[in-house]
Amino acid sequence: MNPTLSPSNSPKVWRKLSVKRNRAPSYLPPLTQDSHDAALNAIRTYLKGRTSYDSFPVSFRLIVLDDKLEVRKALQCLLSNGKYTPSSGSLGLTCHTGVVSAPLWNSEKSRFVGMFTVSDIIHLIQYYYKSSTYEGAVSDVETLRLESLRELDSTQDTERFPEACEALGLKLVEVAGCLPNGRVLGGLIFGPFPTHTLMLQIVDVGYGCGDSLLLHLKHPSVPRPSLLVGITSLQEHHKRSLERTTDAEPGTKVELYHGDAVYHMEMGKRKHPLDPSSEELPFTSILALDCAYHFRTRQDFLRQSFARLSPGGHIALADICFGTTGKPSRWFKLLGLLGVVPQENIATMEEYLEVIRAVGYTAGELEDISADVFPGFCKFLATQGTGWVLFSKTIGMLAASGMKFVVVKASKPV
Repeated sequence: MNPTLSPSNSPKVWRKLSVKRNRAPSYLPPLTQDSHDAALNAIRTYLKGRTSYDSFPVSFRLIVLDDKLEVRKALQCLLSNGKYTPSSGSLGLTCHTGVVSAPLWNSEKSRFVGMFTVSDIIHLIQYYYKSSTYEGAVSDVETLRLESLRELDSTQDTERFPEACEALGLKLVEVAGCLPNGRVLGGLIFGPFPTHTLMLQIVDVGYGCGDSLLLHLKHPSVPRPSLLVGITSLQEHHKRSLERTTDAEPGTKVELYHGDAVYHMEMGKRKHPLDPSSEELPFTSILALDCAYHFRTRQDFLRQSFARLSPGGHIALADICFGTTGKPSRWFKLLGLLGVVPQENIATMEEYLEVIRAVGYTAGELEDISADVFPGFCKFLATQGTGWVLFSKTIGMLAASGMKFVVVKASKPV
């Protein structure tokens, strides 16, 4: 071995000798068997009401709930991980601090499916308050699972929407003078009997699939007309409505037409309920539910309706217009370009009333019900799928920019 390649002697490490340290004297009482047993019992008693999870602060805690868990047990999980602390307010109340939400886990799909929050409990209470008795709610909530909450909320909105549509239809019927109120309609005086057949002639424009027609034919609070005429521009709606109105009462004649709501000369000899030259008896009431803003044009429709109304007859519309002052924004002009609302129909509330008076109507009234329509309508649309969510946001944007949903009433002078 080459001595020049051999490692040099490594230096020695000098270690400091350990120094014995005396333990500090204990100030605890001497350990006895009795004190040992007492300490052990105290620990056991503490652990009976606690878990290792209690060592985490409330803000650090995370509870994950399976969506198959009952709502009652899930609520207990939230409450058991919080506490009540004295409030600093002058009323001396207590405020709750703790876990107020938890992620939901679906074991079948192996993924998170949402959150369970205190808001869900509030919505559940509101749902049972409006749709069930106390006994029914107590019985149902025992077996209600977390996975049913979203379905329940969606069903609740879906059930409210048809009810809201019916309420709007009934309001329009009332505004049009179709409810018993002791006035002369069609030449006969009728009393306060909702089911009594009256000489009342009604034209229902834009009746869709026939829901608004059925109010006149079946609703207990609406008098049965002697003649009910309707017209819609969609063939499928016309066909469906014919099927739904076949069982009308014998005293009511139903005539349904397929075509444009506004009469045009090029229609020739085709019968149209708003033909100004018609020799048929005039109508005592004309209704247009959520459709007049589509007409080309709305002013022509109002003019033709005026010609076909009997003296003292009423017209009622659930319609769209815009703010009372100022010009419509570019968003509303876009509606005209897209054909949703023709440019001629984009008018403020004041301009709408001016058109009614210019045609010859009297007692023109306009009621803004936007706050009762747009929020619920947008919420319902948001539950119908991705495309409808976008449409819901568009409606909300237009409403925030000044679009109004109104109920319009006008009469033909006697």
